[in-house]
Amino acid sequence: MLPEKDERAFITGKSKSGKSTLVRQLIGALPDNTFILVIDSKHEWTFKRGETVGAHKVHKILVPNIHLFRSPGIYVYQSKYPHFYDPNVTRLLLGAYNRKNWTVVIHEGYHFCHGSNPLPALGQIITMGRAKNVRLFYESQRPANIPLIAITEANVWILFKVQKPEDRQRVADNAGYPEMIQMIDMRTAAGKHNFWIAKDDWDNAVYIKNTRVE
Repeated sequence: MLPEKDERAFITGKSKSGKSTLVRQLIGALPDNTFILVIDSKHEWTFKRGETVGAHKVHKILVPNIHLFRSPGIYVYQSKYPHFYDPNVTRLLLGAYNRKNWTVVIHEGYHFCHGSNPLPALGQIITMGRAKNVRLFYESQRPANIPLIAITEANVWILFKVQKPEDRQRVADNAGYPEMIQMIDMRTAAGKHNFWIAKDDWDNAVYIKNTRVE
């Protein structure tokens, strides 16, 4: 499931479906020398001092200058409303892009879009991040509300339970895996965390059934 250092992952699902938990697990599996930037518009990445995810220490960003961050780890910036216009988001994204070899997590992608257009700095990472070895995790609850390039430029697609059929349809059509249109099976307690996953070199998407609930 883990995207390569120059790939983009699109993760979608309704609230409490499991997408953020999965993203944290994937980040925890990254090498311990990885620099990770989390743009948290929902203020849900809250950690105690010294807490870790996998081998990565979590830091709250107090000064939004990525060139001052010398040690690998997870750097969390909780953006201010209106998030699209928070200048620190652009500053941090451009910093990660220009410094190269960063992993970026966008926690609720629709907050950084204006209609069908992403924040320019985010659009640059989506479309040109491969050249800079910028890995991207782009989370969103509503695929219908985010720019299409967030889906079409992805290399990995992860689809949890979503509210509306048109959201499933948009992911299935633009990822190119029509089987993902099928409903997520929620008949068991663990089923609410089941999901579809596909990578751009796979013939078919794979349906993952969870055996337990976190």
